[in-house]
Amino acid sequence: FSLIFFAVVRLGLFNPYSPRLIYFISFITYIIIGYVVANTDLIGDMISENKLCIVSFLVSVLMYVYYICGFVAPRSMASGTFVYLGYFNPFLLVLSVNIFVFFKYLSRTSILESVKKSRFGNCISLISTYSFGIYLVHYMVIAILKNNLLIHILNPDPFI
Repeated sequence: FSLIFFAVVRLGLFNPYSPRLIYFISFITYIIIGYVVANTDLIGDMISENKLCIVSFLVSVLMYVYYICGFVAPRSMASGTFVYLGYFNPFLLVLSVNIFVFFKYLSRTSILESVKKSRFGNCISLISTYSFGIYLVHYMVIAILKNNLLIHILNPDPFI
């Protein structure tokens, strides 16, 4: 595979420094980190799973509030446009891992037993079955919608 990659790059058929590749690599990084966190016991016997869920939930909420109130809102208001951090920002990466850890250990506690047996739990199970596929194709769907919507907004007459 490596030889094919280098040959394609050398022939000029592929640019490894394209923004789309870097964007795609950031998503692959999340997949790899998610795999490592899912298959690694992070706490052992150091703290109970209930306490870890509470702490990770509170830290996630505080980080998100800081992100919105301390970064997005002030910078967006100052510049007049919506300002956000990219997907591959260390702050958002830590926030994502923290949320993943929360749900990982929440599923091991007794808190979710009543939820799992309800209609809401069935809905969550259905969504979780397809969420990885949704995650993998959402960028393509957004790009297609964005391009098609721009075409129709800029040219509202469909017959031209």
